[in-house]
Amino acid sequence: MIRTFCVIKFLVILFISGSVFAVELDGNVISIGQSESLWLSKLGKPISIDLDEPDEMFGMNRTKSLKYKGANLDFHLGSNGFYLWRLKLTSSDLSYLHNKVRVGAKANEISSALGEPSSKEIGDKAIVWFYHTKGFDGWVRIELINNVVVSIFATEDWS
Repeated sequence: MIRTFCVIKFLVILFISGSVFAVELDGNVISIGQSESLWLSKLGKPISIDLDEPDEMFGMNRTKSLKYKGANLDFHLGSNGFYLWRLKLTSSDLSYLHNKVRVGAKANEISSALGEPSSKEIGDKAIVWFYHTKGFDGWVRIELINNVVVSIFATEDWS
């Protein structure tokens, strides 16, 4: 399956248990493995950029984080430059799959749209739902406080 990011005014679409994790931003399709320059051309200048040294313990080359209002994009240095490998969204302006799956959505809206998560963690303040993606080794983490989504995180799995 394809891991695809579709880009239209920060509307984010996420197909879990189906096949695709996608972000809509200007009608262009961007995959999770796409280049940093492509993301910069779509999103413009970030609020901040952090460049980290290689992490030999985990076998990762340099990484770079671009921070936008409501979105953090993490890139890994591959043989053809930096490519997107992780994304965290915290803005209520973003939606997934359809307008029911977004930061600010209620837990029942998420479960009705995505089904039951593959696992859950219950903490003192938050409940975290995990979904595995199809088509690539990755996962999505949805954090809820008082049954409301406060963040959505997606990544390729490096473990």
